[in-house]
Amino acid sequence: MPSKRHLSAIKVYKPMPRFMPISVTGQACSLNCAHCRRHYLRHMINPRPFGGLEALVDHLVEKQNIIGILVSGGMDRSLKVPIDWNVIRKIKKKYDLKINVHVGFIEKDDIEKIAFSEVDVVSLDFVLSDEAIWKVYGIHKTREDYLHIIDLLESHGIKYAPHITVGLNWGKIGWEYDAIEALRSRSFEVLVINVLIPTRGTPMERVALDINAVKSVFKYAREKISDKELSLGCMRPRILEYEKFAIDIGFERVVLPQKRSVDYIKSKGMKILEKNTCCVFS
Repeated sequence: MPSKRHLSAIKVYKPMPRFMPISVTGQACSLNCAHCRRHYLRHMINPRPFGGLEALVDHLVEKQNIIGILVSGGMDRSLKVPIDWNVIRKIKKKYDLKINVHVGFIEKDDIEKIAFSEVDVVSLDFVLSDEAIWKVYGIHKTREDYLHIIDLLESHGIKYAPHITVGLNWGKIGWEYDAIEALRSRSFEVLVINVLIPTRGTPMERVALDINAVKSVFKYAREKISDKELSLGCMRPRILEYEKFAIDIGFERVVLPQKRSVDYIKSKGMKILEKNTCCVFS
């Protein structure tokens, strides 16, 4: 299916080693989500051995000449990622770095702190399915709580990037269409589309996704979110068909594409714009 946008170029993102992921909680998380089981926190840098987040950033700037960081981590008992926003502000004042953060379930009293920190982007996992929230995350939240987070961010002019994980609800697909509809009138710049990774050692390791159903969500997102950019995010199975389909229908951004996808982009006469940050940055 040809792209309606007739893109002349695609942004290809390769974050590391100049854009590094940091978990402020190390491998700790109060949740025990069915698709993760804290597995992905292991691949992030723990700032504690370095003496804290600011000291870690000092080290990364000196040793790796980084241009930015993802600040994430596990959730605490209040279902927030325990980020010290004063430290984020200090880092922003100290270095010309791009900073993307995961925040969890923020409330009204968090918003002014986030705005004060001058963080560049808030990344938000956007789940518009009560069933998925309960059965995957195991928490007593609802779709309305996610909509509330977006309301708070928009009310204070904080830039954010919603992420949808296709197949998150144990491989069942359906709620993703509602999420796309709910985002159509919102004020973000890029929607990140991820796909469930059946991760070894988790209850979901044997979940089988219907590739055509996943592609249908991609297509729906492209049709409905026509005024914003779409990114095929880093959290996905490395399946060539997903990458080629996203390229064909006009996703502007792809994270860590396979070499065959890079060759495919070139074969279509499109330029490749290499980026060394998270895909939420232009």
